[in-house]
Amino acid sequence: IGPGERPYKEGCLVADRDPREVHPVLAPHPEYNFSFDPAWVRLIEFYCPGCTTMIENEYLPPGHPLTWDIELDLDALARKYAEGAA
Repeated sequence: IGPGERPYKEGCLVADRDPREVHPVLAPHPEYNFSFDPAWVRLIEFYCPGCTTMIENEYLPPGHPLTWDIELDLDALARKYAEGAA
């Protein structure tokens, strides 16, 4: 999807969705609803750019940066496989 030194999410197709699309409003009064308020949370979906399969999603407050949830130690991986370890 992208270079190993960067977050994979940067190489994905991204959809910033209204959380009410996924969690519809069920009760007539907002106080008794379990739907997320889009003023407080956004739903970010990440898709493979080749096949559009959803890879990940995040619920974040508006303005919050995307999380960098995986960081690969490429040097350690290269050493491991250069030494024949599997």
